[in-house]
Amino acid sequence: MKSYMDKVHGSFLAVSLFSACLANICTDTEKLPSLKNGYSTAGSPFLNITTGGLMLCAVECLQRSRCMSFNFFLEDGTCEMHDMATSEQLRMPMSAVVHSDKDQLPEFLARYCQSHGCDQHEKCVPEDGGYSCAIEFPTSCADVKQCAPTSGDGEYWIYLSKFHMAKARIYCHNMDSTKPSDYLSLPVVNYGNYPNIRNPVCQGEAEGLVQSCTGTYGEVWFSKVKINTSSLRVTTNEHSFATYTNKKLLYGVASDCYSKHSDGVRASCGPRGTFKIDLTGTGMSVTPWTTWIDSGYKYWMNVTRVSESTIVYLNCGGYPGFCEAEDGLFLQPHNMDALDESSATKVQCIV
Repeated sequence: MKSYMDKVHGSFLAVSLFSACLANICTDTEKLPSLKNGYSTAGSPFLNITTGGLMLCAVECLQRSRCMSFNFFLEDGTCEMHDMATSEQLRMPMSAVVHSDKDQLPEFLARYCQSHGCDQHEKCVPEDGGYSCAIEFPTSCADVKQCAPTSGDGEYWIYLSKFHMAKARIYCHNMDSTKPSDYLSLPVVNYGNYPNIRNPVCQGEAEGLVQSCTGTYGEVWFSKVKINTSSLRVTTNEHSFATYTNKKLLYGVASDCYSKHSDGVRASCGPRGTFKIDLTGTGMSVTPWTTWIDSGYKYWMNVTRVSESTIVYLNCGGYPGFCEAEDGLFLQPHNMDALDESSATKVQCIV
């Protein structure tokens, strides 16, 4: 634990650094040997702001868990923050710029934000005797509403905290309520069919279902699916943006009561239950670890992934039989950069 005199010395050094660095070009970088003159982190920054001096830029980085290093441009006061440290990226020689990794900075510069517990999408805000965490990058529609209370339903850019803060286009629904919901819009409508026909031993097709299968048929069309923006798990039994006939079929599940399959061998005439997951134009794909299992009586399934799992074809059934994702249907970011920036609204959380 630091002694009282250590703390006094640290406070004095902090004051002296701030006093000397309110102008962009007056910083004595010799006081902090970790600062590297003439170098900058390669790659794209996650945030650019303007500060009144080098030390203020350092403090801004210390106040963010996401910031691992920064570049400060002496000519215009631009503070460029990166989510990777120098050891993970090459430094490129540049003039009139100072670089440092966050872990090389003295934490006392952050004052009450030393060792703060704010999340990746938040900024630590010092307060008298402590700190608070303010949302900087919305990670859900609830965050969007908190940052911009008058926002209405629509497409917004949010950031995925468990996917290195990748940006995602999410439709926010019920924004006039206290609990808005997150949806993924599907530019290509996703379709499922549980046919109202049977052919149990492949000796002739007949209309209608019998016994326990009666009434279970239907078709469904999804234009949006509800999604958990933290885990990217799809809520398969939610139909706010779905149309259907007869029965609310689940998203990403294929089933029928058409034919009997024996010992994992497909009957010659079936199955006929289908569902097509099509994530084209969403910036998402199905994760490799999402797997389907088949169940029921005399069942059989076939799952085909194409276009890097942005499209998944399900053909499953039995008498009756179905297939569904074993531990939930999960998505992951895929080609987000191809999405048009103007196709969603960017919300400014901290001005």
